[in-house]
Amino acid sequence: MVMRGAFVLRLGTAHQVKGDHIEGWIEEVDTGKEIHFRTEIELIGFLQERVAEIRGISRKEKPDERNDDRS
Repeated sequence: MVMRGAFVLRLGTAHQVKGDHIEGWIEEVDTGKEIHFRTEIELIGFLQERVAEIRGISRKEKPDERNDDRS
């Protein structure tokens, strides 16, 4: 079973999460790709990268019907 778009997220302990500071670890379930992040920018960047790749793979698996040659 493929779980595209599924992530495991572990946030730091209470003393590591203060105000707008956040740190922790995130792993993409189906690929095992992971990062330890120290800022929300790093976390969001990782998610954006992974979602972009998932969408790219999905587009390749499902041919775009608008591109057929029935003109």
